[in-house]
Amino acid sequence: MKKTVLMALFTMVMVGCKEESKKEEIIEAETQKVVGLGCSSDLSEYEAKPNVQEQAKWLRDNGAKVCKKDLYPYILKEHGLKSQEYEDLRIGYGTQEPLKLKWKDIRAKIDGHFYDKYVGFKDEIDGSFSLELIDAYTEKRCCYSIPLFWSIADTLNLGADNTTVFEFIRTKKTESPIVFRVSGTGFEMNYSTKPTKKNNTL
Repeated sequence: MKKTVLMALFTMVMVGCKEESKKEEIIEAETQKVVGLGCSSDLSEYEAKPNVQEQAKWLRDNGAKVCKKDLYPYILKEHGLKSQEYEDLRIGYGTQEPLKLKWKDIRAKIDGHFYDKYVGFKDEIDGSFSLELIDAYTEKRCCYSIPLFWSIADTLNLGADNTTVFEFIRTKKTESPIVFRVSGTGFEMNYSTKPTKKNNTL
């Protein structure tokens, strides 16, 4: 009887220890996410990929592991437009109504996604266009990486309910079919033919 009681107590202690250990592992993992530990600044594998499609696949599989402090500035640099360039593209297309979306609505659409989806655009019957998510990067149509939007939100400290307006416009240039700006911030963004990277990718 004593043996049975001791065994039961021992089992309870062991279970309690395992549960406590699991809790500590979860806390440690979440802490690393918050402070940015465990991420990588190494993009050599990305740079070694022979073509855009292979680079896009690498980003899809590994992009979330790259340190945001390294990834975000390069994304913004690659997509950035000067204000005059943006105005020239806008005026060159003629009269048009931009697609205006609040950050909170864009965020709701891209929430939970990184390089597993891309932001694309769909032509509507009335001649306008709307924003949609597409499954993968493609050179056949204009699309933006979702991390571009996260990098803008991070830089501007846009919260989940922020109502800052993003304005998307069409242009006549095939290499920049749709560009956008973030109202009142000086952020004007251009389409990139590469899915992202330092110097002239990412």
